[in-house]
Amino acid sequence: MTLLISLGSFLLGLFALRRIYLLEQAAAYVLFQLTFVFFFSQHVAFSFAPLLMAIFDQGYTYQTLQGIFLYSDGLVPLQLVNLVSIYAALIGVRIAIIGRQPANRPQSMLLSDDHNKSASEILPAQNQALRMICYITLALHAVVLGLQYGSLPANLQYPVQVITPVVAATFYFWGCWWRQAGRGQWVFIAYASVFGMLQLSAGARGYFLVGVFFFSLGYLQAHDWRVSRRDLAMIALAAVSLLWLITISENVRSLNRGRQPADLEEWQTRGLQLLSGVGLGGQGVESFGYAVFRSAASMTSFTPLDVVARTPQDVPYAGWSEDEWDLLFEGWYPKFGTWDIITAGNKGLLDVREYGWIVDPTAANPQDRSAAPMTFLADSWRRFGVVGIVVFPFILAVFLTRLSMLVDESDHSTFRLIFGGSLAVLAYQCFLWDILALVSYLPRRLLVCLIYTAVVYSVYLIDARLGRKLPPKLMPVSKFS
Repeated sequence: MTLLISLGSFLLGLFALRRIYLLEQAAAYVLFQLTFVFFFSQHVAFSFAPLLMAIFDQGYTYQTLQGIFLYSDGLVPLQLVNLVSIYAALIGVRIAIIGRQPANRPQSMLLSDDHNKSASEILPAQNQALRMICYITLALHAVVLGLQYGSLPANLQYPVQVITPVVAATFYFWGCWWRQAGRGQWVFIAYASVFGMLQLSAGARGYFLVGVFFFSLGYLQAHDWRVSRRDLAMIALAAVSLLWLITISENVRSLNRGRQPADLEEWQTRGLQLLSGVGLGGQGVESFGYAVFRSAASMTSFTPLDVVARTPQDVPYAGWSEDEWDLLFEGWYPKFGTWDIITAGNKGLLDVREYGWIVDPTAANPQDRSAAPMTFLADSWRRFGVVGIVVFPFILAVFLTRLSMLVDESDHSTFRLIFGGSLAVLAYQCFLWDILALVSYLPRRLLVCLIYTAVVYSVYLIDARLGRKLPPKLMPVSKFS
């Protein structure tokens, strides 16, 4: 029964997501539909991954300080909560596009006279601009990656941490350009291989999977979600390879107790462990089914599943406290000389202690922290139950759809392309944040996206003029056709 409900929830969610995609695309014809990206990311984590868990479940359990619990007890509640939130978002999108129906939509983001063309017809005409954007953003990603693993002064570590998530937009752009990339494909493959090796050796498979996710999303959106038999074969091969790599990475991480490599010698040791397939010879992996289950559980993460499954049976609804009103807009204004133990950014993480999860943000050893992010969906449920998973996703869908429409009204199509890619990465991040963190972080993250776009666009203009390789002049677009 669990498997049938999981499959039904997954398919019904895909139907709603397709409607969100088409409605948002019609109202704001950009390549990056932000509401769709947010809820598609959520659906992958909280419906597709639980479906895999239901298929390969053998009575596996997880443990908190409050006891031992079955994964299977939380799969159906999590998927149903996710499904309700997606349909609430669909209603939000319909409300947001009132007065902006397909007949009145702006012209294409790339060609002023082709407002009825699809992304697969538009992108080849933007080939030269997209090519330059791909190389510029890839170089920027390499610089940030080098700084991330380098020895930086304490005052420079925070800016690097802030910019690190948004530079993942390069994978989105490469996915869009892939079929026109030609020899550039080999450049990207070489870089992605080095990037993947570094992340998996360090046990940071999340960053690696984000890159894979955005490349896939860019590729599919750029080709109107039409998948050929060849694409299906490549997807199947990639899925098996990813499963193998993620399983080994998890074994390497467990073997080294979650510590980051401290020096070059340790990096080499981790790399050799990864290449040797540590743990696949009967140690650490019981079966193929367990490997799939463990990978899917990592995608879902323990905390959201546990919070949804045990609220309100074991832990009552949290509601909204007076102190949280004070924290809600904390990140909107600068604070000088004051550091609070509880902030909007960590309040949701600290709250999971009520469910028996270990939270110690100051712990040097990652093994001393068992909690994962609360996430927007789990936080909506734990506060107000059904009302929460209807109201909060509805409001967020209206906001993200209007933001997509606002970006679409820009007269600078190349700038809009870069800004849309960075916002798509932001939309993905949002589903990992709880409500307090989302409201508090959003203005600063939007500013980071704007700065990133300005830097990439400036380098694009300088390179185009110095190299005298300006693409055909992009016609300004009117607000309405």
